[in-house]
Amino acid sequence: MTKCVKYWLKLLDLNDNRYPRYTYLMLYELDRPGRHTWATDIRVLLYTYGFGYAWEAQGVGNQPMFIRLFKQRLIDNAIQIWHSNIENNGKLELYSMYKTTLELEKYLHCVPNIKHRIAMTKFRCSVHKLEDIKVCPEKSDCANFVKG
Repeated sequence: MTKCVKYWLKLLDLNDNRYPRYTYLMLYELDRPGRHTWATDIRVLLYTYGFGYAWEAQGVGNQPMFIRLFKQRLIDNAIQIWHSNIENNGKLELYSMYKTTLELEKYLHCVPNIKHRIAMTKFRCSVHKLEDIKVCPEKSDCANFVKG
C-alpha cells in the first residue's frame, strides 16, 4: 500500500504536460462524480487511515515524513486488528495469554527445518490436525482406546 501512495505523491509532483500526470488528473476528475478508478482506491486508502487531508490538499508538505507516518499507521492498524481477532476468538484464549506481541518467536530461529517450524507454529496456534486421544479407563475392553 505504501508503494501506491508513493507513486501517487510522485504523480502529484510531475508537470501537468507529462502523460502520467495528465492520466492521473483524468482519473481524479472521473472520481469526483463517483466513478470508481485507481484514484478512488487511493482516496479511500488515505481516508481509511486518517490521511484524508492529504487527498483534499492533493499533496503533502514533507513527503518522507508523510510516508513514515503512513507506514507506522498501517503497522499500528494491523496490530490492532490482530489483537482484536485474538481477543474475540474463544479458541485462542490460552494463546492470547502467552502471545502479546506480533513478532516472530525466538525459538523458531533455532529450528532449521522449515517443516518442523510450520508444525510447531500450527501446534501453538491450535490449527493442527491432531485428534483427541481417548485413554482407556479400565484394563477391560481397551480395543478402542489407547492404554494410559
